[in-house]
Amino acid sequence: MRFSHPLWFVALLLLPGLITFYVWSHRKRLKDLAKFGNIELLEKLTLSRSQRKRNGKQIILLISVLFIIIALSGPRWGTKIENVHQKGLDIVIALDTSKSMMAEDIKPSRLVRARSEIASFLKRLQGDRVSLVAFAGTAFVHCPLTHDYGAIKMFLDLMEPGVIPVAGTNLAAAIRISLSAFEDEDLKYKVILLITDGESHEGQVLEAAKEAAQKGVRIYTIGVGSTKGELIRIPDGKGGYAVKRDQNGEPVLSRLDVTTLQKISAETSGKFKQATKSQVELDQIFEDIAGLERRQLMSRKYTQYEERYYFFLFPGLLLLIIEFFISERKSRREAWSGRFK
Repeated sequence: MRFSHPLWFVALLLLPGLITFYVWSHRKRLKDLAKFGNIELLEKLTLSRSQRKRNGKQIILLISVLFIIIALSGPRWGTKIENVHQKGLDIVIALDTSKSMMAEDIKPSRLVRARSEIASFLKRLQGDRVSLVAFAGTAFVHCPLTHDYGAIKMFLDLMEPGVIPVAGTNLAAAIRISLSAFEDEDLKYKVILLITDGESHEGQVLEAAKEAAQKGVRIYTIGVGSTKGELIRIPDGKGGYAVKRDQNGEPVLSRLDVTTLQKISAETSGKFKQATKSQVELDQIFEDIAGLERRQLMSRKYTQYEERYYFFLFPGLLLLIIEFFISERKSRREAWSGRFK
């Protein structure tokens, strides 16, 4: 036998308390009767109460409380086998960790906002497997496909500029590494969520997008940043920040490349959204992904113990009702026969 809520057994301490109270009240009653004369004579002359019925009511109440406490503890025995089938998608989230993601045209920064978007997205998933890819000048799988969203969140918190040692922004590498993160050749139920400012300086981006389209993988892009552009602030090594400059010493202005991201999504039948303060674009992408066909990712057999609380609850309640209707008064026959003994 197992119990779902064993902490309820602490309530069994009520039983010694009730027994102690019953003994105390009985002794107090005898002590009060002794003040008026002989106890045995007074008991025989008393027409109102029967000690035998009083004791019976107390025993019934104790058993009732015991049964109800056992029922509340959730007794379980006997097992049944349940098959649980889980359907979902394989989703690879590719996050841009290049220095341009430190721009603050979206507060507090592009990267912080992107991580916030991903964290909110994870909270809404159910049954889908997720992988996390970080990219800059190259790309790496930082967490393989898993149902453990907590693990994804842990790796997500570590995503900072510099986690990828190669500088730059290589969207083509991000797409190809994301494709390699999928574990099998059946790519029908696969999605890539690409979160970046879109400034790709290396690789053949559209060719990589076409490779994904040929394999049936949809790419949803979320553009983080503004089209007007923003200066990039980087740590200066002295506890402060300095503006990033190019080879000519000119400040680098980072702009959101909407066109490139739109082309990537269009090539793969996905969608492009630009990140906003309200995060409505995330809801729209989630709704679109939710409508995609899902496959069975795994099937498990669970051995589950049957709940048996009712074997104790119903008798306990029945005894409680019986105790309520039992009178402590002596029957006429019992009362009069007691007078002549």
